[in-house]
Amino acid sequence: MSKSLILVVDDILDNTIIVAETLEAFGYSTLTATSGKQALAVVNDTVNIDLIILDIMMPDMDGLEVCRHLKANADTKDIPIVFMSSLTDTKFIVDGFQAGGVDYISKPFNISEVLARVKTHITLRQQHKQLQDQYAEIEQLQQTIRKFISKNTWLNIQENNAEIVRTYEIMTLMFTDIADFTAISEKVEPQLLIEDLTSYMELLTTIIHKHHGQVDKFLGDGLFAFFKEASDAKHAAFEIQNALTNFNYHQQDKDKIQFLTRIGLATGAILQAIFGFDERLEHTLIGDRVNTAARLQSEAPLGGVLMDELTYLAIGQPDVADKYEITLKGKSDIELAYAISPEAIGKFLNVS
Repeated sequence: MSKSLILVVDDILDNTIIVAETLEAFGYSTLTATSGKQALAVVNDTVNIDLIILDIMMPDMDGLEVCRHLKANADTKDIPIVFMSSLTDTKFIVDGFQAGGVDYISKPFNISEVLARVKTHITLRQQHKQLQDQYAEIEQLQQTIRKFISKNTWLNIQENNAEIVRTYEIMTLMFTDIADFTAISEKVEPQLLIEDLTSYMELLTTIIHKHHGQVDKFLGDGLFAFFKEASDAKHAAFEIQNALTNFNYHQQDKDKIQFLTRIGLATGAILQAIFGFDERLEHTLIGDRVNTAARLQSEAPLGGVLMDELTYLAIGQPDVADKYEITLKGKSDIELAYAISPEAIGKFLNVS
């Protein structure tokens, strides 16, 4: 309490002196003002005022007007205001509360009453500040956590949903991977590699979010994302490869690392789930098409896209796609796949 700062405002100087000296005798710090305008100036020039004791009836600018000014200012709206007045009409008391006051003291003063009310509101003010500080810390922690997890994981945290939730949805999955990344990492200092890889991932993520996709995981030099609509995945994949052409041009100009990327797309029924146990939970997508998208990525042309048949059909069977029959790693059946070369992507984007 000894660190609490209280502003006492009354146009009668003797009243401010009596209240201020009493408060200081009990360990509070005080400031005084003898008019509404002076009170606003003091508040404007002073930080960390914890409470204002404010007379209602003052010439030029009364206490109600002062209170309204303070409550309209984001920097001062949270300072508790206790009105004091010799007016006992209920109307004036109600006006004080409606203006934003938190309490009312009648003149002539009862010192014990003044001290009790001041102590109550100083305590509430301190608790309010503590809650604000805690909220700011929580907000900062949330912002940090959100950088490490997917949007779906964050939504489950917000809903306080720690149960094993499973839903089937039709999605289009995207896997990206940098060609010859192992060889690149052997030649480049880790710090420089991380800096360039960060710029690369930021570019891909920005484009994916632009086209309504979500990044589920970063997988070393790879990325796993998902889309509700195959057309969004197509536009994101094409824009990524087109943007990487410019990205690599600038990288080359700066004598920095260039990243040639393959993209695989697959569409189908996916189980979306919260997976894990009490001490470690994670949002994940499970299904044959997840594995298929990853395998297609490894077979995709450099700077191009390779997609499964469902994705090809869903995006309108573009003429620029080349049809292949392939057997993907880990699968025994032949699968139809459709490749779109970097040149075809360029033609497609120019036409569209």
